[in-house]
Amino acid sequence: MTAYNIVNPSALVAGQPEDISVVLANLQAIAGVLNGNLDNANLAAAAGIAATKLAGYPSDATKVLKGDGTWGPAGSAGVTPIQWLNPFNANSYWTVYALTAWYPGHWEFTKDVDGYIYGQVLVPAGVTAATLRVIIAANATSGVTRLSARYQTVADGESLNFGAWGTTTPSQDIVVPGTAYRRKDVTFGLTGLTGGSYLAMSLGHEGAHANDTLAVNTLLFGGWLEPA
Repeated sequence: MTAYNIVNPSALVAGQPEDISVVLANLQAIAGVLNGNLDNANLAAAAGIAATKLAGYPSDATKVLKGDGTWGPAGSAGVTPIQWLNPFNANSYWTVYALTAWYPGHWEFTKDVDGYIYGQVLVPAGVTAATLRVIIAANATSGVTRLSARYQTVADGESLNFGAWGTTTPSQDIVVPGTAYRRKDVTFGLTGLTGGSYLAMSLGHEGAHANDTLAVNTLLFGGWLEPA
């Protein structure tokens, strides 16, 4: 919208032959609103402004207005835990450590060999891309552990017996902190998702790879799906 201008306002004030100061005040108020000075005080409760007039309105029923002023998937406000189901072979397994104040259950990848565990999660409505965040640690040694992820979405009515993984993420060489049980976050970008679909996944430890130098087992304490 172009600017709203008042012609010759100096001639419209008190003491001037054309004094219509009340009219001028009203025109100035109207000009302020038309030129962007719109706030809660001058917006009537029954104004009926359509949501489509809001900046960036996506015209997408799966999107909501977030606190940072952007439009995003309805599920983007939170994260969803991954349910890790079972290992592929004996090179990865579930176990429990007796730490100082608690006994945390976790998955463990045996050093120097390849191991995989399988997981599942339901993709939140409207989510087409997300981050897989996993929390790992090791027992008092530094070194590199090599991890990768594979995943496949399955919609309602599709077969869970898919023939191959849809996507494999690039492998990551992760420098594990030398302090015992120090938390280390690892993230993988997931794309091509569909809200409401079943997401099958595999987290792999490439322990036999030359880049994997960690002298102890890699510990997995959990994984979460974070919508983009």
